[in-house]
Amino acid sequence: MRPLPLLLALLVVCLPGLAGSLAVYGPREIGVPTRIALTFAVGFVIPGVLAFLLALAGVLSPATFFPVLAAAVIALFYVAVRKGGPKEHIRAARAEFAADRLPLLTGLAVLAGFAIVRLTFPPTLHFSASASWRYWADALEVADAGAIPRVALQYGTTFPPVTNKVLLSSLGAGLIFTIGREAVPGMAVALWLWSLGLAAALWSLGRELGLRLTAAMLPLLVVANTVFLNQELTQDLGSLKAEIAGRLVAFTALAVGVRAVRTREWKDIWVSGALFGAAMGIHLVPVLISLIFLASYAVARLTVERDRFLIAIRGASLIGMGIFLGAVILFLPRGDLALGAAAGETPGSFDPTRYLHAGARAPATVDSRAWYIAPRRALSTYIGSATGVSNTLTRHSSFSIGFAVAGTIIAVAMLVWFPSDLRHIGVAAGGLALFIVVLTWFLSVRYRLYIPAFFGVRRLMDYSSIPVILVGLAALEASLSWLARSRPWAPAVVASALLVAVAAWLIPASRPAPAASAQNQDVVELFTWIRGNLPCDSRILADVHSEGVFQALTGRVSLLEGATPYLRRNVRDRVVELFLDARGFFRDPVANAEFVQRNGVDYLVMLQAGRVGYREPIGRVNQSKLQRARFLRLIHSAAGGDVYQVMRTSPPRSFPRPQDFPGYRCERDAVAL
Repeated sequence: MRPLPLLLALLVVCLPGLAGSLAVYGPREIGVPTRIALTFAVGFVIPGVLAFLLALAGVLSPATFFPVLAAAVIALFYVAVRKGGPKEHIRAARAEFAADRLPLLTGLAVLAGFAIVRLTFPPTLHFSASASWRYWADALEVADAGAIPRVALQYGTTFPPVTNKVLLSSLGAGLIFTIGREAVPGMAVALWLWSLGLAAALWSLGRELGLRLTAAMLPLLVVANTVFLNQELTQDLGSLKAEIAGRLVAFTALAVGVRAVRTREWKDIWVSGALFGAAMGIHLVPVLISLIFLASYAVARLTVERDRFLIAIRGASLIGMGIFLGAVILFLPRGDLALGAAAGETPGSFDPTRYLHAGARAPATVDSRAWYIAPRRALSTYIGSATGVSNTLTRHSSFSIGFAVAGTIIAVAMLVWFPSDLRHIGVAAGGLALFIVVLTWFLSVRYRLYIPAFFGVRRLMDYSSIPVILVGLAALEASLSWLARSRPWAPAVVASALLVAVAAWLIPASRPAPAASAQNQDVVELFTWIRGNLPCDSRILADVHSEGVFQALTGRVSLLEGATPYLRRNVRDRVVELFLDARGFFRDPVANAEFVQRNGVDYLVMLQAGRVGYREPIGRVNQSKLQRARFLRLIHSAAGGDVYQVMRTSPPRSFPRPQDFPGYRCERDAVAL
């Protein structure tokens, strides 16, 4: 990873974030872990919101973005200095370290180790993932247009753009102004920032929940763990995903929200609500998970504390503020939110969402309840996902019921007997687990199409281990606090030693395999050749459904490239028809030669390495028939793939030109790493 873009990105994100956190919270008002988490989260929100507002006005550019951001930073630092100068903050930090030196130092060491190891990740990591390219392509469109685009060029034609991640695209445009538009180095910098900020957010969440000694274990087990429990959140850090940034902001909002429930301070409520609202403009799933956990935590507080009305009214204010701000961000651009799953839509003999996802032409059964998940199965799926225990064991009713009963008993026991700072974690964790199970079942009842019906299994189960981890850490924390009765020095020493050992075990193991990086280099060479040799207005047909790699890397149109329209019915039907036609062409190119002529295809790209697209909807390519097709001429062959030129038999029709749309800039040099 190149140092200069990384330093510039840190400056654009962390300087506004630090200014914002210091302006809101003076010396001694929050701890060091939460200050660090807010530096990242607020540092995402301030540039993102400013870029978003400038884009709404249609005036987003480097000439407007940087002066406005600089003015905001200066104003925030001015407010911060009035709350307390640098010397006061340094004295406050020293006092905090003096009171809690070892846990804080080991937590910082874990964060530093996580950051250093992730710097060694290869920049070509994203060639093993498909969806990450879409987020960079969307940011390019906002940066080039200087506005939220009204139309996007995808799948070889024009569609309304998806705006359910509009704040992320706006922030991405600001990063592009800062570090350049080259996708590979830019995505590597963004992924490092998002990953480190997410780890900091989880550390802060642990501290605010009362895990004074073991809080830094939470990011290790959630986002640096490829060994046991559910490892999806760690694996997600292998490529640029919107949900990573959403988790960063939402989990920081959750940490401040937990603090708000505990302290009843209106300042915490406003900060948490604002962060939740911003997170809704990045990704909705982590916001949903965080709000459910926060509501469960508030319920736990309500059961044991006297001022129930105060907790309830302020908790409702926090959640209401977050939802209101999020709705404003999402609906102002007037784009396509891509959230239109129809409850009454039935697949019949063909489920278009399952076809887009897995290439399946028909569901396992034509029954309208093909994707129904019984409550018992939802529970066993959750247990298997959360614990990593084999499905053979979790499918037994006695095991699943016993697990649920044991979890309930543990939550109640924690509420009654655990130290006051930790007693609410069990109920909060149980509430989140129950929500995941119930929503997984409910969606399967409500929807008939695979993607919305299986949303719980596909997306919510990613968070299934968090309740288990939090309960385990609370139990460890309580055990260490009891140890302090006989040896006051022992808890911090034991916890720090354990933390260092787990970090040394998990963090290095989270690095990607070298073989994947070597294979991805072959794909880089192929895209370098495409970028340097194919005309700028080329229309490319690849043998995969890609989401944005051709646009982001080459500025050229790929016929099967665009955001996957699972929940956009009008767009989805057109795209599915296109994919089915492409599937027929690749199975018999000669018999279906009219497909490439009809769609104005100039070149075929047959990818042999990496995973920059989904092969499932396209299926198997008949290589022997492809090579015998007389209208195709092989012009490039390499380890990364082959390129064929289409020899036209008739004059080409008129198609949308990439140079007329934002996000497409033709480059004729090597792909930058």
